[in-house]
Amino acid sequence: MEPPAPLGSKERFELGFSFFNDMGCLKCHVLGPMLPGPAKNTDEFVQVYRLDAVRGEGKDAVAVLNGKPYPIGSVIDGHTLISAENVYYETGDVETKAIFEGPGPDGQPERIMLQAPSAPNLSLTYQRLRRKWVFNWMLEPQLIQPGTKMPQNFPGGVSPFEGDPTYPGTSTDHINLLVDFLYHAGATNTRAPLPKITVEEEGGEFEEGEADFDEDEFEDE
Repeated sequence: MEPPAPLGSKERFELGFSFFNDMGCLKCHVLGPMLPGPAKNTDEFVQVYRLDAVRGEGKDAVAVLNGKPYPIGSVIDGHTLISAENVYYETGDVETKAIFEGPGPDGQPERIMLQAPSAPNLSLTYQRLRRKWVFNWMLEPQLIQPGTKMPQNFPGGVSPFEGDPTYPGTSTDHINLLVDFLYHAGATNTRAPLPKITVEEEGGEFEEGEADFDEDEFEDE
């Protein structure tokens, strides 16, 4: 366990949160627990239900949400499970996804897609890993674990946001910003709202929305 260290300022934490989102970490990871239900609309549904796995195929497929199995056609908090599948790629990667239809925030029917996380929950990073190791993991994941699915986000040690005025400093500063955010987030039990992926048509077109979910409003109701 990493020895206790002073938390950064609120401003640095918020900048780190922004950098965490802009780096696309939530495409594979989650940060923090899911919220309690019930979910009244699709915005809330993606914050309450996590897709763990899909068993079976076609009309016999079963989606496992928060540890509980649901067959195709199940209605969960007013959201109907339309389909669920595992997509296998030649690279060996597997994409696990399920499509639901339920009321959007405007009350109109909306289809959304849940994807099973392909990487660990980052909320326990501050307890399980040392900062130096996390820094090196972000810098050279393939060097530490050859064949890992962790992408090379800082190729050659260069940040994709180097020179961007939103994130001042060097590439090393950017990695440290991300590491500091993860440790602060874990120590304060912070969760990152998950983006909602809306399905535009049954052919598979989808659009990933912003994670602008208001947790305080949801929890107070």
